[in-house]
Amino acid sequence: VHTAELLRVCKTVFITTPNRRFPIEPHTMLPLMHYLPFSLWRKSLSKLGRDFYASEATLNPLNATEFRSLFSHPTRVKIEKIKLLGLATNLVAITDRPSI
Repeated sequence: VHTAELLRVCKTVFITTPNRRFPIEPHTMLPLMHYLPFSLWRKSLSKLGRDFYASEATLNPLNATEFRSLFSHPTRVKIEKIKLLGLATNLVAITDRPSI
């Protein structure tokens, strides 16, 4: 995601991603496997016949800190958490284009 370009052309940016800390990865529906180191997790997905999801270009789950790091400083980003039974399933980043 090129957040600088989004902020250049949009007044408000709203981006969502699954939360890597949620115990079930929603695209593969596999529990806990995405907690493995990325290289091992991607190899495991391939061995399970889920090559599409093994690609970082297709699936790259993030935690809140990693998600926030996609936005350059001094962009102010609000990270909201969508919860299910008290656990954050998805993260939502909301930011406005800085005033000139």
